[in-house]
Amino acid sequence: MEYVTLDVFTNEPFGGNPLAVVLGADALSTAQMQRIAKEFNYSETTFVMPPRAPDNHAHVRIFTPAVELPFAGHPNVGTAIALAQLERYGLTPRPMTVRFEEALGVVEVALVPDDSDGKLEATVAAPGDFSHGPTFEADEIAEDLGLDRNALMTATHPPLAAGVGLPFLFVEVAAREVLARSWLRGDRPVRRLETEDLNGYYVYCRNSGGDIDDGADISARMFAPNHGIVEDPATGSATASLAALRAHFEAGESEPAWAGLVAQGYDMGRPSLMKARAVTNSAGAIRAYVGGTAVIMMQGT
Repeated sequence: MEYVTLDVFTNEPFGGNPLAVVLGADALSTAQMQRIAKEFNYSETTFVMPPRAPDNHAHVRIFTPAVELPFAGHPNVGTAIALAQLERYGLTPRPMTVRFEEALGVVEVALVPDDSDGKLEATVAAPGDFSHGPTFEADEIAEDLGLDRNALMTATHPPLAAGVGLPFLFVEVAAREVLARSWLRGDRPVRRLETEDLNGYYVYCRNSGGDIDDGADISARMFAPNHGIVEDPATGSATASLAALRAHFEAGESEPAWAGLVAQGYDMGRPSLMKARAVTNSAGAIRAYVGGTAVIMMQGT
């Protein structure tokens, strides 16, 4: 089988979040897919197969080194760009809406070429509405991260579970230097994630402007030890959830919306930049989007 690897949410090779895309994976069993994902040992590997419904482009399954995921952001961005660049499964490098069949449902990815450099930008619509809860004690979460209690910000929201399809534990910290020294300690974080059915600790801070992390509005780190991921360089699903969370808590009762540039991976030498936004649909639910570019790195069999 043919595969391609990409660095996702970056314009530069050796940045962003690596992704492996395996093409023509119809004959593989679930166990084989999991073993191949563990062999690549990237945050995620996708397996692409023909669609079940004719109005979709492909059936895509997503695996971390340890588990299968029903949805994720950076695998959708990278897979759409890879298939368009390679002109497979009906995709070409032109403006189009891609429809992937995934465990969580049909996921839409908007492809738009950048007129300035010809690179493709892909934007994923998170398949779920925003939801949040429960909350967690700030003292305990600070201890999980090796921080003092006063390093956590709780004025906008306490540490809480939230998501737009996949729930994460969101923690706001006081400053960029606090984010840089955040790290999961001990066994309790893993037990907490498993007990609450959460996908990771998403720790973030608001930036005050200037050139912090290439001008990002927010900087973040994501730790998912229960998925075999010590730290993730870029987490699209969590970033989309962050946009929805900020919209919910900051934008007010009517027309909640938020948009910004989110940086991740800078503390692990893999700088990633994601464009995130949240809007209110006609039913009053908050929907979220995350997008960026990707660079093809390797191809093989």
